[in-house]
Amino acid sequence: MSSERFNIVLVLTVMVIATLHMQVSDAQNTHTVGDSTGWTIPPHPNTYKSWAASQTFAVGDNLVFNFPTGMHTAAEVTKDAYDACNTEKPIAVWANGPATVPLKSSGPHYYLCTLPGHCSAGQKLAITI
Repeated sequence: MSSERFNIVLVLTVMVIATLHMQVSDAQNTHTVGDSTGWTIPPHPNTYKSWAASQTFAVGDNLVFNFPTGMHTAAEVTKDAYDACNTEKPIAVWANGPATVPLKSSGPHYYLCTLPGHCSAGQKLAITI
């Protein structure tokens, strides 16, 4: 193989490896719900809606619900339960904070706090992956 051909192959190989590395790096992001606000009764009812609109979620990412254990929960629920703030039959509940929730499937996902009155006060999150 000529040195010019070898250099071209080497450059292409490096480019492919760099591209794969960027895809792997981008494949998993951690999203701290509410950023510095954390997971709490929000100061404004649209706090989590606005936060979610500023994010791009992908399968393989993680949500981190930052809350002190005993003060809140994070629960994944159905859309109907989310809309009604119904906490009776959650899909999953995380009671110890901070809670890391892996995003395993595409589509809409709904979360809320199961403590009385918290969801109706705006402590709920809807995202689309």
